Amino acid sequence: MTKRFGSRRAVQRSARRYAGHSLRAGFVTSAAAAGARVDEIMDHTGNTRVDTLTHYIRNAKEIRTSAAAKLGL
Repeated sequence: MTKRFGSRRAVQRSARRYAGHSLRAGFVTSAAAAGARVDEIMDHTGNTRVDTLTHYIRNAKEIRTSAAAKLGL
């Protein structure tokens, strides 16, 4: 583990830094892909600005129209 990813401490630091953002991004993307309205997503995440969600919603559209999505993956 340490040769590939660095020290254990560095891995733990990275996990703390990215885990929250990644979870939020995954939730927003999944909710948008499932058809949730922006206001519904914002109510759940606590966001106050629509522009903070637009990046993830755009990704959701790409996922929904991908070949993998059409296969149910």
